[in-house]
Amino acid sequence: MTESIQMVKRKSCRCTHPCKQDVYTTTYSAAKWPSRSSRMECEDDKDCNAYYSEHAAMLEIYYEQMSFEVLRESESYSIVNLVSDIGGQAGLWLGEII
Repeated sequence: MTESIQMVKRKSCRCTHPCKQDVYTTTYSAAKWPSRSSRMECEDDKDCNAYYSEHAAMLEIYYEQMSFEVLRESESYSIVNLVSDIGGQAGLWLGEII
């Protein structure tokens, strides 16, 4: 019940977008390790591969792309432009009247 109330509150919230947001896409792949071509250094080679296969894991983490994208938002019509346009229009109409 409280979860549904929180969802309603979130939907009615008029929150702005976050200033900073990091988004990562992930990809997963798996393979049996150590493979037959891997050479492990142990005293007994037969038990070595079996031991590592049961008790070890190899993890590689890397970026798919080394580029990033920056999105900047700015106002399209500033307060300075608004005051300037109002002054220009006022001057135009006052000049027309006089």
